[in-house]
Amino acid sequence: MDTKRALTGTRFADLKPPISDDIIKALGSGFEFCTPVQVATIPLLCSYKDVAVDAATGSGKTLAFVVSLVEIMRRSTSYTPKPHQVMGVIISPTRELSAQIFKVTQPFVSTLPNVNAVLLVGGRKVKADMKTIEEGGGNLLIGTPGRLSDIMQRMDILDFRHVEILILDEADRLLDMGFQKQMNYNISRLPNIWYAKQITNHHKLVDLQIENKNKKAYCEKDYVEFMRLRKVPLQKRKCSENSSDVIPIIRSAAMEDQAVWEKGKKAFVSFIRAYKKHECSHIFIWRELEVGKLAMGYGLLHLPSISEVKQHRLYSDGTNLGRNKDSKTCKKGERNGKNKRKEGKARKGRKMLMLLKLTGKQRQTIQTAEDEEEMALEYRLLRKPKKRLITEDEYLKITDLIL
Repeated sequence: MDTKRALTGTRFADLKPPISDDIIKALGSGFEFCTPVQVATIPLLCSYKDVAVDAATGSGKTLAFVVSLVEIMRRSTSYTPKPHQVMGVIISPTRELSAQIFKVTQPFVSTLPNVNAVLLVGGRKVKADMKTIEEGGGNLLIGTPGRLSDIMQRMDILDFRHVEILILDEADRLLDMGFQKQMNYNISRLPNIWYAKQITNHHKLVDLQIENKNKKAYCEKDYVEFMRLRKVPLQKRKCSENSSDVIPIIRSAAMEDQAVWEKGKKAFVSFIRAYKKHECSHIFIWRELEVGKLAMGYGLLHLPSISEVKQHRLYSDGTNLGRNKDSKTCKKGERNGKNKRKEGKARKGRKMLMLLKLTGKQRQTIQTAEDEEEMALEYRLLRKPKKRLITEDEYLKITDLIL
């Protein structure tokens, strides 16, 4: 391909907003004019817009986001960044791509004072990467989803509160290659970028992740017209920019009090069944409903065992919404616990009173029946390890509890 034919008449020095002289010098004499992709994306990224780029190999995408990233980091380094204060993250699907991006960024990052870029990919021991970050710091992290996720989980020393920009290189491949879980966790650790978002299908990636869209977005927009025809017009309302995220508060309450969790589950199940069985199925399209987000909105800690959602294995902010309830996750409410203890004591008292009223022979008959029931239970448990229904350790624990 003729590179001259692929260039535009716009120079890097003529871009608006202007990029710094240090970056122009780092570009050197070989990069005076921009490609069409660079002309379209650099001004938008440098204006803090979210951008999705789809262009052929060799179009200059990598240089476009590297120049924009370094320019944004330069503007935010009016103060001296701390060694472990992360300001930018670049995620790519393979170690080769990550290494290539790291090589391209080096001349530009070197123009930033006290800023260190770190390459985090597989093929090297995690402890070696951790040691590199501990000793030299890491203000720009470049790597693959798996290794980045590993480092984020192991190193609490990294501060992600000041991240200015996140780059997903070849985002479609990131999802097609099965990095959904790691991507959700990585994104959940960047509060200033995409807070509490989840990635589902790659064709929805742009719609889910681009925050600063200059257009209106409707949820079931046909419903607006439907309600107007039913003479129930919906009123327009401005979105509040200062709204707080109540989902963590609701989920924390559900963890502390089982009653809160039960109410959320009941409301969620009612909504799901009403939505799926609604007569206006062309408006309320079941297959397009974001079940995971809905469950988070109701403060659920896991998906309930109902047929409507049994096929869903969803993730959000790094949390697996499974179906097996963890007894440690949801604490019993203090009121519920007291009521259950009272009921247990009352039941035991009634049983003792009943036994006192019986004759000796009657009590012996009851005791014999209880002994036979206990022996039958032990026999059934004894057969389970042989049928591999439970492990031997589980069998020993259960028999200890019975004894």
